[in-house]
Amino acid sequence: MTFSLVKRITWDKVVNGQYLYGSRIIFKKDAVIFNNVQLASGKQIVAWGSRTNYQANRKIPELPLLVQGETYQLHSNLRTVPSNRLYLKIIFYNRLDEEIGTIIQREDVQEFVYPQGAFRYDILVISAGLEELVFKHIDLYCVEPVKPIKLVSLTTRKLDKDLIPDDLTLVKSLLVGESE
Repeated sequence: MTFSLVKRITWDKVVNGQYLYGSRIIFKKDAVIFNNVQLASGKQIVAWGSRTNYQANRKIPELPLLVQGETYQLHSNLRTVPSNRLYLKIIFYNRLDEEIGTIIQREDVQEFVYPQGAFRYDILVISAGLEELVFKHIDLYCVEPVKPIKLVSLTTRKLDKDLIPDDLTLVKSLLVGESE
């Protein structure tokens, strides 16, 4: 299988509407440090969407469009204190904005197939009792199966030595298949 990077998802800013009261968020050059010892399990920390209402929110989608039926992988580059106290949630919606599927990612790498009928999706970072999160990035890869290579045998054809022009006397033995 081959993997091609579709999007590196970063946490760039705090968006209105997120419940982060009592949280301390430090944006560094290569990471975001999030602290909140009293954040309840199951609370959303940050989210990204593939569709937005620009007129209402004045923001563009942070996630790329995906192809239905294609296989993708999410690679998360983050660390929590205590360890393994976070999960990613991927929610798929149809054109009527109805939820048609959900994937919970508890490991660093999760493979999924973008469902048929999906119109948009969201990726959420959810607390599972963490006190601190060091968020670097999440990488979204397209997974492409290795295609078999079809070998073609080449046939060689020798020329009649009477038809070879005199200009080609140096390579005449190669063309007619004889060693002179």
